[in-house]
Amino acid sequence: MRFTRFVLRNIGRNRRRSILVILGTAVSLFVVTAIFGINSGFQRIAGEAADPSSMVVREKARACIVMSRVPQNYESRIKKIRKIKQMTPILNSFIAVGNSKIPASAVGIEPSEIRSLRSFKVVEGNYENFRVNGNEIVVGEKLAASNKIKVGDEIAVPQSKKKFVVAAKISAPGSNLDTALTFHLANLQELIKAGPKVTYFLLSLEHGSVNSKVANTIDAMFAGTAVQTKTTSEESYMEANTSDFKDIMQYLLAVSFLAILVTILGAANAIAINVRERTREIGILKSLGYSNFLITNLVVTESVLTSFMGGALGAALAYFLFTEFPVTISSFSLDIKPALVAQVIAISAFIGLLGSLLPARRAARLQPAEAVQIVT
Repeated sequence: MRFTRFVLRNIGRNRRRSILVILGTAVSLFVVTAIFGINSGFQRIAGEAADPSSMVVREKARACIVMSRVPQNYESRIKKIRKIKQMTPILNSFIAVGNSKIPASAVGIEPSEIRSLRSFKVVEGNYENFRVNGNEIVVGEKLAASNKIKVGDEIAVPQSKKKFVVAAKISAPGSNLDTALTFHLANLQELIKAGPKVTYFLLSLEHGSVNSKVANTIDAMFAGTAVQTKTTSEESYMEANTSDFKDIMQYLLAVSFLAILVTILGAANAIAINVRERTREIGILKSLGYSNFLITNLVVTESVLTSFMGGALGAALAYFLFTEFPVTISSFSLDIKPALVAQVIAISAFIGLLGSLLPARRAARLQPAEAVQIVT
């Protein structure tokens, strides 16, 4: 207990420096928490299991598959292929909603067909109202939480004079329906001026497994057309959908490790200055019987505690901010959970430990007779 009070008193001795170290660590660890949250969100998307019996037909030529646009009239021709059990068109886009400057993810579907191919749960409202009324929409649970959208709300879309009533709220983990406004397909096509085109067709086969022969048949059917197709399993489609972000995530993770390195160097510099300023004091402590181990423990504990306070502040602020104001784009959501916060706080303590090793070693090696003669 006496040791703890001594450590806290030493931290408070130079308040300006201690506050700057804590704030610097907090800023760095806030950034690290956010980047780890982004990475966790993308890993969650990549790790979600797609339906092994589902296939996706999209535009072949698009480098960015989200921008795929396939003529809707392809559907009637594809349905004639044997072994295809069910099929539905899906249109993905972004639209401005109300006065928000951040566009929301929008999905256009055929309400009567989608439930046989996409699993979701109606948690509030009446899906049947949406199915029979083109002026009603469905909101995903995550989007509703982040934008405070309730069943019965009217959603104004600046691209149109129309207002859409929220008929139901759904939960669809692993699907972009969970973070989107879902419209009748024809309405979304009109809103974004897509014409009679869709992002992709989702289909399932009779025998419940992906068939490369069916995929080749579909692609060969449209090989000579202006819009050629690429048919893959839904799992491959999801992997391709997130592959564009993998390089970005590598850069972001590199930035987070750079932030950690800079924080370690900053902590080491602050502790080294502190040790130099207290050289005479450390010499007196050693002359009074303080062992090298105790002196080392004193310096290390001060550094770890200071970094811990900064890390706790930064990680807690990131958790609070992104919990109160969730970031959701399409099926992605920034994923910061208590376990991640605890991990970042542990990293902050490790930063303090690494930053203190050299200064603590220097303090332990001071000779009492020489140290007490130094005037600081």
